[in-house]
Amino acid sequence: MIETNAIDGTRRVIDLSADAGNYGGRPIAEELADGITINGLAIARHGSGRPYMGMPLEDHFRNDIIGGPGAFVITAGQELSFADAVLKKLVLEIVGAVPAAGQLGALAAE
Repeated sequence: MIETNAIDGTRRVIDLSADAGNYGGRPIAEELADGITINGLAIARHGSGRPYMGMPLEDHFRNDIIGGPGAFVITAGQELSFADAVLKKLVLEIVGAVPAAGQLGALAAE
C-alpha cells in the first residue's frame, strides 16, 4: 500500500509493535521494497511471548523484523514504560534520528 498510495511523503516507515515473535508468518523485512523502514516496539510484559525461540524479543525484532534506513527497536518494560517507549519512538521517527545503543536503558539501535 505504501508503493501505490497517493501520498507523497519524505519517508516511508512501518511501525510494528508486539509482545511476541513472528509465529509462522513470512519474514517481514524480505517483503519490503528498498527505501522502506520498519521500526519496532517490543513489549516486555508478564506472560508475553518472551523470550522468543530462546532469545530476547528485542533481539528477534533486530534480527528478523526491523530493517531499512535508520531502523531501530525500542523495548517497553521495566526500564522504560509503554507510554514513554511509544513517545520516544514517535519523537525519534518524526525527527528522523537513530538512537544510540543503550540510550534510555532498554533502547537498542540497529
